[in-house]
Amino acid sequence: FDKLNEAGNYTLSLLPKSILYEAQTIPGVTRYNMSINHQLFDLNQYNLLLHRLLYYAKHRLTTIKIVEYILKIIKYPIKSSKKHSILYISHEECDYMKEFMLHGFTRIFEENLYVFKPPKYMYKYPTSKMWNQEETKNYFKQALYGFGYGYKLSLKNYVRLYERDKKNLHNETIIENNIKARNYSLIVFGSIIRNNKFFSLTIKHYERSRIVLIDGENDLKHKDRSEYAKWGTYFLREIPDNCDTFM
Repeated sequence: FDKLNEAGNYTLSLLPKSILYEAQTIPGVTRYNMSINHQLFDLNQYNLLLHRLLYYAKHRLTTIKIVEYILKIIKYPIKSSKKHSILYISHEECDYMKEFMLHGFTRIFEENLYVFKPPKYMYKYPTSKMWNQEETKNYFKQALYGFGYGYKLSLKNYVRLYERDKKNLHNETIIENNIKARNYSLIVFGSIIRNNKFFSLTIKHYERSRIVLIDGENDLKHKDRSEYAKWGTYFLREIPDNCDTFM
């Protein structure tokens, strides 16, 4: 995070930038040649910063905490006694933001989350040997970014849900009928730029507060963002202070 102190208010907005910057500037550490002057370096200060950073990460940055943040923003009644029924629009290609949010929504709602096109590698991934990139690509019909580091098998305890959704939601008509009947209490588009399936139907039957749009793209500008944002609550991974450069 070079020039962290110059980052805009909305850049890396959920990260503890002040703590990270304090760690970068701790006396005795020279980042550019990776050296430590132990006469100046204060180990107690370092351990305190480490404790603060880990505490922040565990209480603010886990997939569950990020999803709880989303639910809080849209005022979704997560503690309601009424049964939840969440539709998560996914796609089968690797996408960090989509994967992490799918993990958080699954951990919170479990059987009450229904996933359109659940990515197999999050639930099933052969571990009998070390795979190379070509073998991984042949098995999953695509190359997994970073060999799936950080997200593959993260939902291995929910294979039953993967099998359920692959069986029950392969027919798009079923989902369309459920949307028309408002059988879902919330609809989440896990990667709205890459897959907007059912979006035009959803906005006809659901109010804005029950449509979540997640965008983890690196594109500096996309012509459809402003239009999508009219119809749902839009969560963009990070934006510059001037939103016009992204919309």
